[in-house]
Amino acid sequence: VDSLLQNHSKAPVREEYCRQLILLSEFLGSSRFWPAVKSISRLLTRNLIEDTPSSQGLRIRALNNLGSALLAENRIEDAAHVWQCAINDYDTKSVTDNPAPLSTLHNNLAELRRLQCRMLEARYHHRRALELRRKCFANTDQLVRQSQFNLAQILIECHEQTQAAELIEDYLNSFAEDSHRSLEYLKGKIFQSRLLIEQGQYHSAEAQINHLARDLNGNTTIPGRLKVELHLHRLEIAILLGKDNVIHSEMKRLPEMLAEFQLTGSIYEGRFQYLLGRTADSIDLSPLNNNREAHLQSAIQILHKRLVRNHPLVANTIFTLSDHFQQTHRGQRGVQSANGALELYIQTFSEESLPVAYALTRQAKVVCAQKHYKMTRKLIRNALSITREYVSIPPLTLLECYDLLSQAYEGLGKNRLASYFAAAAARQIQHNLEFPAAMEDFYVDRALQLAEDIGHDPRTIALLNRR
Repeated sequence: VDSLLQNHSKAPVREEYCRQLILLSEFLGSSRFWPAVKSISRLLTRNLIEDTPSSQGLRIRALNNLGSALLAENRIEDAAHVWQCAINDYDTKSVTDNPAPLSTLHNNLAELRRLQCRMLEARYHHRRALELRRKCFANTDQLVRQSQFNLAQILIECHEQTQAAELIEDYLNSFAEDSHRSLEYLKGKIFQSRLLIEQGQYHSAEAQINHLARDLNGNTTIPGRLKVELHLHRLEIAILLGKDNVIHSEMKRLPEMLAEFQLTGSIYEGRFQYLLGRTADSIDLSPLNNNREAHLQSAIQILHKRLVRNHPLVANTIFTLSDHFQQTHRGQRGVQSANGALELYIQTFSEESLPVAYALTRQAKVVCAQKHYKMTRKLIRNALSITREYVSIPPLTLLECYDLLSQAYEGLGKNRLASYFAAAAARQIQHNLEFPAAMEDFYVDRALQLAEDIGHDPRTIALLNRR
């Protein structure tokens, strides 16, 4: 075949041979015959030398297949290099004629970078893939939906929740009503449930999760991983809302599901152990281990095996462990753990990113519990300085900033500033979050007490009116 391609004088015929070989290569790839895919792809890149749009499109597809074959051999950086070089060569000169194959290159490189936890690169390439796919496909096309979902996954990790919410809403709206029981639609709804939790919309999240759980109950066509994902969200929202009966039912159900769907030792089990470590001490975890620290350490061990070490889920688990150290009178160890978790966030995202602002609030929480109020104030000021560069800021991050600043100023004896930020925290809950009444009352009562202490009657009246 190589000799035939090199010696054939007619470019259109040679190009047609290449087109058929591309189709063969892609079929072999779907059947996981990767050595053959690699061989054919290299042959094609040697022979597709014409500088025509059709030839460039075939060459892009061949390079994409070559990268996939290298990735299958675990030659990760070689695959990334092939895809990146192809993007560098063709992203400008071939974008008008070949947006579809270019979008596949961007999508594949983005997914690889996401798995490597290089989130900012992944965000760029997924945005580019979506932009290109929207040029050549309708919003109802499967590839556009894929890019919307993939980009939303990255944006939620980057704490760009408003953009993620808009994308997932567009994704869900692209399905006709008779497709609302399809696997792809349900995947989007489950992801939206996670997003609602991240946005502090607890009541909406609980209602949606319970509705989905009823719909999926007994549905044998849904993959086990998706069912486990939903019930992990159900356990998380129950912990946040203090629904002890739901916590106990999910504690019983999830180990059975993990075993049934052969997910023991997977990321899903790591997340389950992490959530067990977040439960209130008042909840009896029997017959599971009642030691929260053991669950968190187990989660870290599993996640280290399954994810890169600087993954946000690993860092969040370490932050939760640092909170546990603080609560069990090991404050210095808690501060050290929080410092380590913050460093993981800085490695994954830029220092001026929203995830780092969030991580600073987690670190400040541990420091504040140690009564290091000046350091708490410094950390939160740094977090707020970062948020000023963004139009949309996660409401839970702002709540933590206001509340911790209030505690820091109260500890420093600056009661007027403490009252101001306590009132800001109360307003944040009342205007932008869906908290249960008991949680909301905690913040409002504190704001009222501080307002009364400084004799600020207008603020007291305003808080009472909103209540």
